[in-house]
Amino acid sequence: MSYVDKLTKKLLPHYTPPEGTGGHDDTHVLRMIGMHPTLQPYIDEPVKQELYETTVLLHNIDRAPCFTESIKVRGLASVLEELLGSSPFEFSDQRLVVDAIVNHSKFKDDPNDSALMQMLRLADKWDRLSVIGMTSGIAWLGCQRQLYDPESPFGFGSTAEGKGGWQTLYQNFFRILEWYAVFPKIRLLVDEYPERFMAAIAFVRAFGAEIAATHNIPNKVEDDLNKVFGEYYVRFKP
Repeated sequence: MSYVDKLTKKLLPHYTPPEGTGGHDDTHVLRMIGMHPTLQPYIDEPVKQELYETTVLLHNIDRAPCFTESIKVRGLASVLEELLGSSPFEFSDQRLVVDAIVNHSKFKDDPNDSALMQMLRLADKWDRLSVIGMTSGIAWLGCQRQLYDPESPFGFGSTAEGKGGWQTLYQNFFRILEWYAVFPKIRLLVDEYPERFMAAIAFVRAFGAEIAATHNIPNKVEDDLNKVFGEYYVRFKP
């Protein structure tokens, strides 16, 4: 059994609900693993598939409750280093994996980011830019955030996560959709695979239309799409 197979067997049960966290679960990891051939053309340097798969498998261990205490006590990097200790990778590659995971949550790539980190971060975003990705936010925080505010369902301010950022799961859709305007590689991927992105937009439009019909109020979802896409809205205007 390969190292990746052993790691898969070890980790996936801890990502699978109810033990794992919805939205950052086993299916999220498995979808990302399958993206290597899709994303490689958009990364300037080759990324070893086994190294990429290992990084994807490990990138959400901070979401798995069984690792919470050890990460709190020892730090994420130390826990990752232990898990990579039995891997076949050179020490330099192990450091690339740790660096990619520890820093993958930052918003934008830096010039010195490794190709591995760039692919991991692109895969994480590309997985969300789909109907499944849109609903993953509901699986993640569905018991903590409202689907929408019944008093003021449309509109959004900051799309940042955390205090002062998006507040409803409807607004979280726009945190995801804004990546189209922000990241050139996302626009290139959408050009190549438009169906999944158009389906995500259709989902958000249907969600907004149902809110409006249910509460007998004007449907302002198109205003929100116009806001999030900015100059690119003309590409998706109905």
